[in-house]
Amino acid sequence: MKIICLQEKLKEAFSVTERIIGKNVNLPILANILIQVEKNHIQVCSTDLELALLYSLPGKIEGKIAVPAKLISSFVSNLTAKKITLESKKYNVLVKTEDYKAQILGMNPEDFPIIPQIKKEFSFKVSASLLVKQLEKVVKSVGTSEIRPEITGVLFKNNANDRLILASTDSFRLSETSIPAKSIPSDLSFILPLKAVSETLRIFGNISDVDELTFSLESKNQVLIEGGAVQLISRLIDGEFPNYSVIVPQNFRFTATLPLKTLSSKIKAVSSFSARSNDLLLTFTKNKLELSARDASSGEGMAVLEIPPASFSQNAPSFEPLSIVFNWRFFLDGLESIDSDTVSIGITSEVEPARIKSPTDDPSFFYVLMPIKGS
Repeated sequence: MKIICLQEKLKEAFSVTERIIGKNVNLPILANILIQVEKNHIQVCSTDLELALLYSLPGKIEGKIAVPAKLISSFVSNLTAKKITLESKKYNVLVKTEDYKAQILGMNPEDFPIIPQIKKEFSFKVSASLLVKQLEKVVKSVGTSEIRPEITGVLFKNNANDRLILASTDSFRLSETSIPAKSIPSDLSFILPLKAVSETLRIFGNISDVDELTFSLESKNQVLIEGGAVQLISRLIDGEFPNYSVIVPQNFRFTATLPLKTLSSKIKAVSSFSARSNDLLLTFTKNKLELSARDASSGEGMAVLEIPPASFSQNAPSFEPLSIVFNWRFFLDGLESIDSDTVSIGITSEVEPARIKSPTDDPSFFYVLMPIKGS
């Protein structure tokens, strides 16, 4: 095998694929990337047996070689030459430019795991930039429970209006948003694992020339995500996502619209005193919000945020002050997912979930957060 390729293209191919490598001492081949040339294109592949990544480049000469992923990626990324030659001799690869030469010890490419071929039973398309933007809003709520695998990913579901719902929950909070989709199946519903979601964000969030992503599914077992030169293959989570619609609050005792940056900065300051418990006490009166946190070993912090009458609405005939406790990190995660200058917070009671959303931008996104009871 002999390849002549632009350094910029090889650098991108290696940097994209090297992240998906396995660390199994019993399968050292997983620490390698497979470089193969067939059907007039170069394919750089990596896998950890759960995910697989393929990056395609133009090429002509047949052949393949498995080489250590991090070594060849590090070496190529630091080269300054425009063109690089890769030439394999048995299980080794020779990397050459006008000024550099390196011989990297590889492995038998026949030992590299077979990359699955997805039978495209149905497909749909979405905007790459919009998917990345909206996935970033819901990824923080993904659960990590080993006994509840169905919450360890993001739900992709058709909402019957040619929009793709994206939802996640860790049982303490819930995020949902939606984006337009082309040719979306009416019964579409699958759970994409967190690792695949994270790699989708990493890869397509950094590749600017990909406008559209195609999702192709083989039953409910695997998905192929294609965009530009990249193909990401992932297994899907087997299980039923929770029916979360029953916990999404619809009516509120009151709703307050607050300046987002000011609220976030006050939470960050006060939270310095809740390092151990993460508890943040919010006390609402009709014209102000008090934020407080305390720690027996360090002290207590408090901040006040005025609520103008026009920014406060209530459904009860009279208003009584209300105190509610949240995990401040979770609360801040919800605020950081809002695009507008203000945030709308709907409260029902001290023990019922609150809803956080933008009062102006992106009406499809909302964040539901359970309070900490008995604090």
